[in-house]
Amino acid sequence: MASMRWGGVDIPLPDKDGITVTYEPISVSRRMLSGKLRVDLAACKAVIRVRWSGLTSEQHGQLMQTYTANLGTPTQLIMPDGTTYDQVVAATEPAARREIYDVRDQPYYTVTITFEEV
Repeated sequence: MASMRWGGVDIPLPDKDGITVTYEPISVSRRMLSGKLRVDLAACKAVIRVRWSGLTSEQHGQLMQTYTANLGTPTQLIMPDGTTYDQVVAATEPAARREIYDVRDQPYYTVTITFEEV
């Protein structure tokens, strides 16, 4: 069975279509005397956006506890497909935290966290 780990801790699996990975260039640009723009590309970093829907209170608490424990610390993120990012930090506070209640008044949460490779 697939699992997802962040900082050595198992976290709930995200939505099937809830993982988006983009690569952003790290570069320096400057204008030359001739007027041309020169861009020096140093590297590309991965930006990983992960969305969880329908988290129970227990799962939500576990995810927020892991978020708090790893806040500002570069840690390892292992995706459900086995892809490993060795040095990532949570770049944003958990966004779009919404609560939905069922007929038994049980809350379910939707959470999105963006990670950046450092």
